[in-house]
Amino acid sequence: MASLSVFENLKKKDHKQQLSELRQLPSNALVGIVGQEDVLSRLDAKADSIIYLYVIVERCQRKPSFHDTVQHLDHFVDHFDAAQIRGALPKFNLIGDVLLQWTKLGLNPIYAIRLLSKAIKRIQPAPGYLTALHAPLFRIALTARRPHAALSLLEESVTNISVKDTGVKVVNFLLYAYYGGMLFALMKRYDEALLLFQQAITTPAESASSIQVAASKKHTLISLIHRGTETKLPQYVSNTVVRISKYSSVIYKEITDVFAARNMSGFNELINVHKDSLEVDGNYGLALQLPAAMRRFAIIKLTRVYANMSLERIASEVGLQNAAEAEQVILGMIDAGDIRATITRQDGSNVKGSVRFHEATPVTGLPAIEVDLARVATQIQHMAKLSEQMREEELSIICKKQYLERHVQSSDNMDEIDYMTGGYSSMLDRSNFM
Repeated sequence: MASLSVFENLKKKDHKQQLSELRQLPSNALVGIVGQEDVLSRLDAKADSIIYLYVIVERCQRKPSFHDTVQHLDHFVDHFDAAQIRGALPKFNLIGDVLLQWTKLGLNPIYAIRLLSKAIKRIQPAPGYLTALHAPLFRIALTARRPHAALSLLEESVTNISVKDTGVKVVNFLLYAYYGGMLFALMKRYDEALLLFQQAITTPAESASSIQVAASKKHTLISLIHRGTETKLPQYVSNTVVRISKYSSVIYKEITDVFAARNMSGFNELINVHKDSLEVDGNYGLALQLPAAMRRFAIIKLTRVYANMSLERIASEVGLQNAAEAEQVILGMIDAGDIRATITRQDGSNVKGSVRFHEATPVTGLPAIEVDLARVATQIQHMAKLSEQMREEELSIICKKQYLERHVQSSDNMDEIDYMTGGYSSMLDRSNFM
Protein backbone atom coordinates (compact mmCIF):
# COMPACT_ATOMS: atom_id res chain seq x y z
CA MET A 1 0.00 0.00 0.00
CA ALA A 2 1.49 3.30 -1.12
CA SER A 3 1.44 6.30 1.16
CA LEU A 4 -0.42 9.43 0.19
CA SER A 5 2.93 11.17 -0.30
CA VAL A 6 3.37 9.15 -3.51
CA PHE A 7 0.37 10.88 -5.02
CA GLU A 8 1.43 14.25 -3.69
CA ASN A 9 4.77 13.82 -5.47
CA LEU A 10 2.99 12.77 -8.67
CA LYS A 11 0.95 15.97 -8.68
CA LYS A 12 4.17 17.98 -9.02
CA LYS A 13 5.30 16.18 -12.19
CA ASP A 14 4.31 16.67 -15.81
CA HIS A 15 1.70 14.47 -17.44
CA LYS A 16 4.16 12.16 -19.21
CA GLN A 17 6.01 11.46 -15.98
CA GLN A 18 2.71 10.89 -14.19
CA LEU A 19 1.67 8.30 -16.77
CA SER A 20 5.03 6.56 -16.64
CA GLU A 21 5.01 6.24 -12.85
CA LEU A 22 1.32 5.38 -12.54
CA ARG A 23 1.83 2.43 -14.91
CA GLN A 24 4.57 1.11 -12.64
CA LEU A 25 2.60 1.35 -9.42
CA PRO A 26 1.11 -1.95 -8.15
CA SER A 27 -2.66 -2.17 -8.43
CA ASN A 28 -3.22 -2.23 -4.67
CA ALA A 29 -1.37 1.09 -4.39
CA LEU A 30 -3.57 2.71 -7.02
CA VAL A 31 -6.68 2.22 -4.89
CA GLY A 32 -5.52 5.33 -3.05
CA ILE A 33 -6.83 4.60 0.44
CA VAL A 34 -4.47 4.63 3.41
CA GLY A 35 -6.18 4.04 6.72
CA GLN A 36 -8.98 6.59 6.90
CA GLU A 37 -7.39 8.81 4.26
CA ASP A 38 -8.71 8.89 0.69
CA VAL A 39 -6.38 10.29 -1.95
CA LEU A 40 -9.33 11.45 -4.06
CA SER A 41 -10.11 14.05 -1.41
CA ARG A 42 -6.69 15.57 -2.12
CA LEU A 43 -6.93 15.45 -5.91
CA ASP A 44 -8.54 17.95 -8.24
CA ALA A 45 -10.49 16.10 -10.96
CA LYS A 46 -9.51 18.73 -13.54
CA ALA A 47 -5.95 19.66 -12.59
CA ASP A 48 -4.99 16.09 -11.67
CA SER A 49 -7.14 14.29 -14.24
CA ILE A 50 -4.67 11.52 -15.08
CA ILE A 51 -3.99 10.59 -11.43
CA TYR A 52 -7.69 10.80 -10.58
CA LEU A 53 -8.52 8.57 -13.57
CA TYR A 54 -6.07 5.82 -12.59
CA VAL A 55 -7.28 5.80 -9.00
CA ILE A 56 -11.00 5.82 -9.80
CA VAL A 57 -10.76 3.13 -12.50
CA GLU A 58 -8.67 0.85 -10.29
CA ARG A 59 -11.12 1.34 -7.46
CA CYS A 60 -14.10 0.67 -9.73
CA GLN A 61 -12.57 -2.55 -11.03
CA ARG A 62 -11.58 -3.90 -7.62
CA LYS A 63 -14.68 -3.14 -5.57
CA PRO A 64 -17.70 -5.41 -6.06
CA SER A 65 -20.09 -2.66 -4.94
CA PHE A 66 -20.60 0.56 -6.86
CA HIS A 67 -22.49 2.50 -4.19
CA ASP A 68 -19.48 4.19 -2.60
CA THR A 69 -17.62 4.79 -5.87
CA VAL A 70 -20.16 5.97 -8.42
CA GLN A 71 -20.30 9.52 -7.03
CA HIS A 72 -16.53 9.88 -7.47
CA LEU A 73 -16.85 8.63 -11.05
CA ASP A 74 -19.69 11.04 -11.75
CA HIS A 75 -17.63 13.91 -10.36
CA PHE A 76 -14.66 12.91 -12.53
CA VAL A 77 -16.77 12.76 -15.72
CA ASP A 78 -18.10 16.25 -15.01
CA HIS A 79 -14.69 17.86 -14.47
CA PHE A 80 -11.86 15.94 -16.21
CA ASP A 81 -9.48 17.75 -18.53
CA ALA A 82 -9.88 16.19 -21.98
CA ALA A 83 -6.39 17.24 -23.10
CA GLN A 84 -4.81 15.28 -20.24
CA ILE A 85 -7.07 12.25 -20.67
CA ARG A 86 -6.19 11.85 -24.35
CA GLY A 87 -2.81 10.71 -23.11
CA ALA A 88 -4.44 7.89 -21.15
CA LEU A 89 -7.28 6.81 -23.44
CA PRO A 90 -6.94 3.04 -22.88
CA LYS A 91 -7.53 3.58 -19.16
CA PHE A 92 -10.34 6.10 -19.77
CA ASN A 93 -12.14 3.73 -22.14
CA LEU A 94 -12.41 1.16 -19.33
CA ILE A 95 -15.16 3.33 -17.85
CA GLY A 96 -17.58 1.80 -20.36
CA ASP A 97 -16.83 -1.73 -19.17
CA VAL A 98 -17.13 -0.61 -15.53
CA LEU A 99 -20.59 0.89 -16.00
CA LEU A 100 -21.75 -2.07 -18.06
CA GLN A 101 -20.76 -4.39 -15.22
CA TRP A 102 -22.37 -2.13 -12.63
CA THR A 103 -25.73 -2.24 -14.43
CA LYS A 104 -25.62 -6.02 -14.04
CA LEU A 105 -25.12 -5.48 -10.30
CA GLY A 106 -28.10 -3.15 -9.99
CA LEU A 107 -27.03 0.32 -11.12
CA ASN A 108 -29.89 2.18 -12.81
CA PRO A 109 -29.23 1.75 -16.58
CA ILE A 110 -30.62 5.20 -17.37
CA TYR A 111 -28.11 6.73 -14.94
CA ALA A 112 -25.30 4.73 -16.56
CA ILE A 113 -26.39 5.86 -20.03
CA ARG A 114 -26.47 9.50 -18.97
CA LEU A 115 -23.03 9.20 -17.38
CA LEU A 116 -21.56 7.61 -20.50
CA SER A 117 -23.24 10.22 -22.71
CA LYS A 118 -21.55 12.98 -20.72
CA ALA A 119 -18.19 11.21 -20.96
CA ILE A 120 -18.58 10.81 -24.71
CA LYS A 121 -19.51 14.44 -25.28
CA ARG A 122 -16.57 15.64 -23.18
CA ILE A 123 -13.92 13.39 -24.78
CA GLN A 124 -15.07 13.99 -28.37
CA PRO A 125 -12.96 16.66 -30.12
CA ALA A 126 -16.17 17.52 -32.02
CA PRO A 127 -19.59 15.95 -32.67
CA GLY A 128 -19.38 12.98 -35.00
CA TYR A 129 -16.28 11.36 -33.48
CA LEU A 130 -16.67 7.70 -32.61
CA THR A 131 -15.46 6.72 -29.13
CA ALA A 132 -14.89 3.39 -27.40
CA LEU A 133 -17.75 4.32 -25.03
CA HIS A 134 -20.46 4.25 -27.72
CA ALA A 135 -20.73 0.45 -27.80
CA PRO A 136 -21.03 -0.06 -24.00
CA LEU A 137 -23.71 2.66 -23.90
CA PHE A 138 -25.66 0.98 -26.70
CA ARG A 139 -25.34 -2.41 -25.03
CA ILE A 140 -26.67 -1.05 -21.74
CA ALA A 141 -29.64 0.53 -23.55
CA LEU A 142 -30.25 -2.73 -25.40
CA THR A 143 -30.09 -4.92 -22.29
CA ALA A 144 -32.45 -2.56 -20.47
CA ARG A 145 -34.68 -2.37 -23.57
CA ARG A 146 -34.48 1.42 -23.43
CA PRO A 147 -33.44 2.26 -27.00
CA HIS A 148 -34.76 5.81 -26.83
CA ALA A 149 -32.32 6.60 -24.02
CA ALA A 150 -29.52 6.20 -26.59
CA LEU A 151 -31.37 7.84 -29.47
CA SER A 152 -29.43 11.12 -29.54
CA LEU A 153 -26.14 9.25 -30.07
CA LEU A 154 -27.73 6.76 -32.45
CA GLU A 155 -28.95 9.55 -34.70
CA GLU A 156 -25.63 11.40 -34.64
CA SER A 157 -23.73 10.49 -37.79
CA VAL A 158 -20.24 9.15 -37.16
CA THR A 159 -17.97 11.09 -39.49
CA ASN A 160 -14.60 10.76 -37.77
CA ILE A 161 -12.74 7.74 -36.41
CA SER A 162 -9.47 8.76 -34.78
CA VAL A 163 -7.19 6.45 -32.82
CA LYS A 164 -5.22 9.48 -31.61
CA ASP A 165 -8.17 11.49 -30.33
CA THR A 166 -10.48 8.79 -28.94
CA GLY A 167 -8.44 5.57 -28.82
CA VAL A 168 -10.90 3.55 -30.90
CA LYS A 169 -10.04 0.22 -32.51
CA VAL A 170 -11.77 -1.76 -35.25
CA VAL A 171 -13.66 -3.81 -32.67
CA ASN A 172 -15.12 -0.60 -31.22
CA PHE A 173 -16.57 0.33 -34.60
CA LEU A 174 -17.91 -3.18 -35.21
CA LEU A 175 -19.64 -3.23 -31.82
CA TYR A 176 -20.97 0.30 -32.35
CA ALA A 177 -22.56 -0.74 -35.66
CA TYR A 178 -23.83 -4.09 -34.31
CA TYR A 179 -25.45 -2.81 -31.11
CA GLY A 180 -26.68 0.32 -32.90
CA GLY A 181 -28.35 -1.85 -35.52
CA MET A 182 -30.02 -3.91 -32.81
CA LEU A 183 -31.34 -0.76 -31.11
CA PHE A 184 -32.81 0.54 -34.37
CA ALA A 185 -34.37 -2.89 -34.98
CA LEU A 186 -35.89 -2.81 -31.50
CA MET A 187 -37.54 0.50 -32.44
CA LYS A 188 -38.60 -1.03 -35.78
CA ARG A 189 -36.54 1.54 -37.66
CA TYR A 190 -35.39 -1.15 -40.01
CA ASP A 191 -33.74 0.98 -42.70
CA GLU A 192 -31.30 2.45 -40.17
CA ALA A 193 -30.76 -1.00 -38.64
CA LEU A 194 -29.88 -2.51 -42.03
CA LEU A 195 -27.49 0.35 -42.77
CA LEU A 196 -25.55 -0.16 -39.53
CA PHE A 197 -25.42 -3.94 -39.95
CA GLN A 198 -24.15 -3.39 -43.49
CA GLN A 199 -21.43 -1.08 -42.19
CA ALA A 200 -20.29 -3.80 -39.80
CA ILE A 201 -20.31 -6.46 -42.52
CA THR A 202 -18.46 -4.34 -45.07
CA THR A 203 -15.68 -3.22 -42.71
CA PRO A 204 -12.40 -4.20 -44.42
CA ALA A 205 -10.97 -7.34 -42.85
CA GLU A 206 -8.37 -10.00 -43.61
CA SER A 207 -10.31 -12.45 -41.43
CA ALA A 208 -13.98 -12.46 -40.54
CA SER A 209 -14.99 -11.27 -37.10
CA SER A 210 -17.69 -13.07 -35.14
CA ILE A 211 -19.37 -9.65 -34.89
CA GLN A 212 -19.56 -9.44 -38.68
CA VAL A 213 -21.02 -12.94 -38.91
CA ALA A 214 -23.65 -12.09 -36.27
CA ALA A 215 -24.46 -8.83 -38.10
CA SER A 216 -24.85 -10.78 -41.35
CA LYS A 217 -27.44 -13.09 -39.78
CA LYS A 218 -29.49 -10.22 -38.40
CA HIS A 219 -29.16 -8.36 -41.71
CA THR A 220 -30.72 -11.35 -43.48
CA LEU A 221 -33.69 -11.68 -41.12
CA ILE A 222 -34.47 -7.96 -40.97
CA SER A 223 -34.26 -7.72 -44.76
CA LEU A 224 -36.94 -10.40 -45.01
CA ILE A 225 -39.12 -8.74 -42.37
CA HIS A 226 -38.82 -5.24 -43.81
CA ARG A 227 -38.37 -5.74 -47.55
CA GLY A 228 -39.66 -9.23 -48.22
CA THR A 229 -36.41 -10.35 -49.78
CA GLU A 230 -32.75 -10.65 -48.85
CA THR A 231 -30.92 -7.38 -49.46
CA LYS A 232 -27.80 -7.91 -51.51
CA LEU A 233 -24.58 -6.63 -50.01
CA PRO A 234 -22.15 -4.39 -51.95
CA GLN A 235 -19.49 -6.06 -54.10
CA TYR A 236 -16.70 -4.59 -51.99
CA VAL A 237 -17.46 -6.85 -49.03
CA SER A 238 -14.37 -8.83 -48.07
CA ASN A 239 -14.34 -12.26 -49.73
CA THR A 240 -13.28 -13.78 -46.42
CA VAL A 241 -16.29 -12.27 -44.64
CA VAL A 242 -18.62 -13.49 -47.39
CA ARG A 243 -17.19 -17.01 -47.28
CA ILE A 244 -17.27 -17.36 -43.49
CA SER A 245 -20.76 -15.83 -43.27
CA LYS A 246 -22.11 -18.31 -45.81
CA TYR A 247 -20.50 -21.21 -43.96
CA SER A 248 -21.91 -20.04 -40.63
CA SER A 249 -25.35 -19.11 -41.96
CA VAL A 250 -26.64 -22.26 -43.63
CA ILE A 251 -29.82 -22.08 -41.54
CA TYR A 252 -30.45 -18.52 -42.68
CA LYS A 253 -30.07 -19.54 -46.33
CA GLU A 254 -32.76 -22.19 -45.77
CA ILE A 255 -35.02 -19.62 -44.12
CA THR A 256 -34.51 -17.21 -47.03
CA ASP A 257 -35.33 -19.88 -49.63
CA VAL A 258 -38.51 -21.06 -47.88
CA PHE A 259 -39.58 -17.45 -47.28
CA ALA A 260 -39.17 -16.67 -50.98
CA ALA A 261 -41.31 -19.70 -51.85
CA ARG A 262 -44.09 -18.37 -49.55
CA ASN A 263 -44.47 -21.86 -48.09
CA MET A 264 -46.19 -21.02 -44.81
CA SER A 265 -46.54 -24.55 -43.39
CA GLY A 266 -43.00 -25.47 -44.36
CA PHE A 267 -41.72 -22.20 -42.95
CA ASN A 268 -43.26 -22.68 -39.51
CA GLU A 269 -41.83 -26.17 -39.38
CA LEU A 270 -38.38 -24.88 -40.36
CA ILE A 271 -38.42 -22.28 -37.57
CA ASN A 272 -39.36 -24.96 -35.02
CA VAL A 273 -36.62 -27.31 -36.24
CA HIS A 274 -33.94 -24.62 -35.88
CA LYS A 275 -35.33 -23.02 -32.72
CA ASP A 276 -32.31 -23.93 -30.57
CA SER A 277 -29.79 -22.54 -33.06
CA LEU A 278 -31.79 -19.34 -33.52
CA GLU A 279 -31.97 -18.85 -29.76
CA VAL A 280 -28.21 -19.30 -29.44
CA ASP A 281 -27.77 -16.57 -32.08
CA GLY A 282 -30.29 -14.36 -30.27
CA ASN A 283 -32.45 -14.32 -33.40
CA TYR A 284 -35.44 -16.43 -32.43
CA GLY A 285 -37.54 -13.33 -31.72
CA LEU A 286 -36.80 -11.98 -35.20
CA ALA A 287 -37.58 -15.37 -36.74
CA LEU A 288 -41.01 -15.39 -35.09
CA GLN A 289 -41.84 -12.15 -36.93
CA LEU A 290 -41.21 -13.75 -40.32
CA PRO A 291 -44.56 -15.60 -40.77
CA ALA A 292 -46.49 -12.34 -40.35
CA ALA A 293 -44.07 -10.61 -42.75
CA MET A 294 -44.54 -13.41 -45.27
CA ARG A 295 -48.33 -12.96 -45.16
CA ARG A 296 -47.98 -9.19 -45.40
CA PHE A 297 -45.87 -9.33 -48.56
CA ALA A 298 -48.13 -12.03 -50.03
CA ILE A 299 -51.12 -9.70 -49.60
CA ILE A 300 -49.16 -6.77 -51.06
CA LYS A 301 -48.43 -8.94 -54.09
CA LEU A 302 -52.16 -9.61 -54.48
CA THR A 303 -52.86 -5.86 -54.59
CA ARG A 304 -50.74 -5.60 -57.72
CA VAL A 305 -52.71 -8.32 -59.47
CA TYR A 306 -56.32 -7.95 -58.30
CA ALA A 307 -58.66 -5.00 -57.80
CA ASN A 308 -61.18 -6.99 -55.71
CA MET A 309 -60.91 -10.23 -53.76
CA SER A 310 -63.06 -12.04 -51.25
CA LEU A 311 -61.77 -12.41 -47.73
CA GLU A 312 -62.09 -16.18 -48.02
CA ARG A 313 -59.86 -16.27 -51.09
CA ILE A 314 -57.28 -13.98 -49.51
CA ALA A 315 -57.19 -16.28 -46.48
CA SER A 316 -56.63 -19.26 -48.76
CA GLU A 317 -53.94 -17.53 -50.84
CA VAL A 318 -51.79 -16.37 -47.92
CA GLY A 319 -52.26 -19.30 -45.55
CA LEU A 320 -54.66 -17.81 -43.01
CA GLN A 321 -57.23 -19.97 -41.24
CA ASN A 322 -60.42 -18.14 -42.22
CA ALA A 323 -61.97 -14.91 -43.49
CA ALA A 324 -62.12 -13.41 -39.99
CA GLU A 325 -58.36 -13.73 -39.59
CA ALA A 326 -57.81 -12.30 -43.07
CA GLU A 327 -59.96 -9.31 -42.14
CA GLN A 328 -57.90 -8.59 -39.02
CA VAL A 329 -54.63 -8.83 -40.93
CA ILE A 330 -55.85 -6.50 -43.69
CA LEU A 331 -57.21 -3.98 -41.19
CA GLY A 332 -53.82 -3.94 -39.51
CA MET A 333 -52.07 -3.36 -42.84
CA ILE A 334 -54.47 -0.52 -43.68
CA ASP A 335 -53.76 1.12 -40.30
CA ALA A 336 -50.01 0.73 -40.84
CA GLY A 337 -50.27 2.29 -44.31
CA ASP A 338 -49.00 -0.84 -46.07
CA ILE A 339 -52.00 -0.96 -48.39
CA ARG A 340 -55.00 1.19 -49.31
CA ALA A 341 -58.17 -0.85 -49.33
CA THR A 342 -61.81 -1.00 -48.28
CA ILE A 343 -63.54 -4.02 -46.77
CA THR A 344 -67.18 -4.51 -47.75
CA ARG A 345 -69.25 -6.92 -45.68
CA GLN A 346 -72.03 -8.75 -47.42
CA ASP A 347 -74.53 -9.05 -44.59
CA GLY A 348 -73.97 -6.66 -41.73
CA SER A 349 -71.99 -8.16 -38.88
CA ASN A 350 -71.03 -11.27 -40.79
CA VAL A 351 -67.36 -11.21 -41.58
CA LYS A 352 -67.89 -12.62 -45.06
CA GLY A 353 -67.17 -9.97 -47.63
CA SER A 354 -64.74 -8.63 -50.16
CA VAL A 355 -61.76 -6.31 -50.24
CA ARG A 356 -61.30 -3.57 -52.79
CA PHE A 357 -57.75 -2.39 -53.33
CA HIS A 358 -57.86 1.30 -54.19
CA GLU A 359 -54.48 1.72 -55.86
CA ALA A 360 -51.36 -0.20 -56.64
CA THR A 361 -49.10 -0.66 -53.62
CA PRO A 362 -45.44 0.29 -54.13
CA VAL A 363 -43.19 -2.63 -55.04
CA THR A 364 -41.45 -2.38 -51.69
CA GLY A 365 -44.72 -2.73 -49.86
CA LEU A 366 -43.82 0.29 -47.77
CA PRO A 367 -46.33 3.06 -47.06
CA ALA A 368 -46.23 6.27 -49.03
CA ILE A 369 -44.30 8.92 -47.15
CA GLU A 370 -45.52 12.50 -46.91
CA VAL A 371 -42.71 14.88 -47.80
CA ASP A 372 -41.51 17.10 -44.96
CA LEU A 373 -39.78 19.92 -46.83
CA ALA A 374 -38.06 21.30 -43.74
CA ARG A 375 -36.63 17.87 -42.95
CA VAL A 376 -35.51 17.41 -46.56
CA ALA A 377 -33.73 20.77 -46.47
CA THR A 378 -31.97 19.80 -43.23
CA GLN A 379 -30.87 16.49 -44.71
CA ILE A 380 -29.56 18.19 -47.84
CA GLN A 381 -27.47 20.54 -45.69
CA HIS A 382 -26.20 17.57 -43.69
CA MET A 383 -25.24 15.68 -46.85
CA ALA A 384 -23.49 18.76 -48.25
CA LYS A 385 -21.45 19.04 -45.05
CA LEU A 386 -20.52 15.34 -45.21
CA SER A 387 -19.56 15.71 -48.85
CA GLU A 388 -17.22 18.58 -47.99
CA GLN A 389 -15.67 16.54 -45.17
CA MET A 390 -15.08 13.65 -47.56
CA ARG A 391 -13.48 15.99 -50.07
CA GLU A 392 -11.13 17.39 -47.43
CA GLU A 393 -10.24 13.89 -46.20
CA GLU A 394 -9.59 12.69 -49.75
CA LEU A 395 -7.32 15.67 -50.38
CA SER A 396 -5.37 15.05 -47.18
CA ILE A 397 -4.79 11.43 -48.24
CA ILE A 398 -3.75 12.02 -51.84
CA CYS A 399 -1.33 14.74 -50.78
CA LYS A 400 0.61 12.44 -48.48
CA LYS A 401 4.08 11.33 -49.45
CA GLN A 402 3.29 7.62 -48.99
CA TYR A 403 0.32 7.81 -51.36
CA LEU A 404 2.18 9.69 -54.06
CA GLU A 405 5.23 7.42 -53.88
CA ARG A 406 3.06 4.44 -54.75
CA HIS A 407 1.36 6.10 -57.70
CA VAL A 408 3.96 8.42 -59.22
CA GLN A 409 6.82 6.73 -61.04
CA SER A 410 8.53 9.86 -62.31
CA SER A 411 9.04 13.23 -60.61
CA ASP A 412 8.48 14.91 -64.02
CA ASN A 413 4.97 13.54 -64.45
CA MET A 414 3.14 16.48 -62.87
CA ASP A 415 0.10 15.97 -65.13
CA GLU A 416 -0.51 12.69 -63.36
CA ILE A 417 -0.08 14.39 -59.99
CA ASP A 418 -2.56 17.10 -61.03
CA TYR A 419 -5.03 14.40 -62.02
CA MET A 420 -4.69 12.55 -58.73
CA THR A 421 -4.91 15.66 -56.57
CA GLY A 422 -7.75 17.26 -58.51
CA GLY A 423 -5.57 20.15 -59.69
CA TYR A 424 -4.10 20.89 -56.26
CA SER A 425 -0.48 20.20 -57.18
CA SER A 426 0.35 23.90 -56.99
CA MET A 427 -0.49 23.73 -53.27
CA LEU A 428 1.95 20.91 -52.62
CA ASP A 429 5.54 21.07 -51.62
CA ARG A 430 7.23 19.03 -54.36
CA SER A 431 10.00 18.05 -51.94
CA ASN A 432 7.47 16.02 -49.96
CA PHE A 433 7.08 13.43 -52.68
CA MET A 434 10.15 13.74 -54.89
